[in-house]
Amino acid sequence: MIVGEMLMAALRLMGVDAIFGVPIDGVHVVDVPDADIAEVLALAHKQVHRRIALVHVGDGQFVWPGTRSNDEMVTIRSVDELCELGSKAIAGRVPGTIWLALDPRAPTSTNHWPMATDLPGLEESLDSVGELIRTSKTALILAGPGVADRGTQADLHALAAAASVGVLNTWGAKGLFDWRSRHHLATVGLQERDFELGGLAETDLVVATGLDPFEAPEERWRIAPAVIVAPDTLGPLAETLGRPRREIPEVPLRTRLGSVTQRGWARESAPLAPTRTTRHYAQALGTHGLVAADAGMTGYWVARTFSTTRLGTTVVPSTQIPGMAVAAVIVARRSQPWRPALAVVDGVPDGITLALLDEAARMGIGVGVEAWDNAGPALDAAAHMERLRRLIVTPTQDVVGLSTDGGQISEMIEAAGPIVAWRGLTELPTA
Repeated sequence: MIVGEMLMAALRLMGVDAIFGVPIDGVHVVDVPDADIAEVLALAHKQVHRRIALVHVGDGQFVWPGTRSNDEMVTIRSVDELCELGSKAIAGRVPGTIWLALDPRAPTSTNHWPMATDLPGLEESLDSVGELIRTSKTALILAGPGVADRGTQADLHALAAAASVGVLNTWGAKGLFDWRSRHHLATVGLQERDFELGGLAETDLVVATGLDPFEAPEERWRIAPAVIVAPDTLGPLAETLGRPRREIPEVPLRTRLGSVTQRGWARESAPLAPTRTTRHYAQALGTHGLVAADAGMTGYWVARTFSTTRLGTTVVPSTQIPGMAVAAVIVARRSQPWRPALAVVDGVPDGITLALLDEAARMGIGVGVEAWDNAGPALDAAAHMERLRRLIVTPTQDVVGLSTDGGQISEMIEAAGPIVAWRGLTELPTA
């Protein structure tokens, strides 16, 4: 065994699934010469595969993406220190940078793998939470991407069925339930009144789990009695319950948005309504494809109206990460070259998006991009669907424009209030 193998084992215990950046002997690194591009790809890997990816910036320095401003560095000077990495991460002590100050090709004198020892406890007493749910009349669950990250989707299903309650998901957790499931209430967090109209204003108990604070700031969603439970406790919690099946009423948010969405579906002439466009995405990509959108108007429409039937079919980041849409398609097709996929962006692609397309060409990965741009062509439904069928399987880097009807956004704002996702993006309409 060599040092590099032990490092990869320790990183695996920390949840690391891939490394992008400068190649280094003895460690498997996806060769990406530009550190900025490597970082976006690492962030996209987390979004698509729900597993952490690091960036090797050179000289044995492995950086957590998005934390390069973090000055904390763990220096590994011995095999024993390598063995401590897993337990440090599980305890929540993740540094900004790991510096391997050893030759990764050097043989080690040990044949044992690093082990994780400091396992987390439960955040809440299961008995007390179960009792709260049993005595509640209008409980609902608010679920975020942490459920998908921890792989506890089935446990969430079991809890919703055992408690006979509905589930709201934030946009990073789209697909936790099929949109046609009786347990699926709505996707929330994008507009000012989402949590209110999603039922939180009327419920007597919110069971929150796996939330991303950028998608669900606590000051916005905590408008009712609430309990926060860890995603890993959902299965054991479900086993404590057994309430009789009860009706799950539709929430006002779904009714209001559904009305606007369906009016857009009915329009076939150019320019297409945004909701007709995202419906085409769902129809073309099916249950195994991927649509990825950058933060912004395209991200809003995909997160708001793409009809998900399974987890992992959409990527819309919770923060503004330039190039994320294209990066998500690249990392998806690295593991599944024939997967239908589409990147959706606002306006003319920016510099980092174009650089990612160049990187995709270097890797031999095809990426289709649909850029929503008022200067782009206005297609009717048939022409758009025909073009889309080719674009989602393109073997090259293909960027096409599309002009959509900008008037539909006012109907959505009237239905659920101003857009509040990605507040730093000033081009998003608020009224």
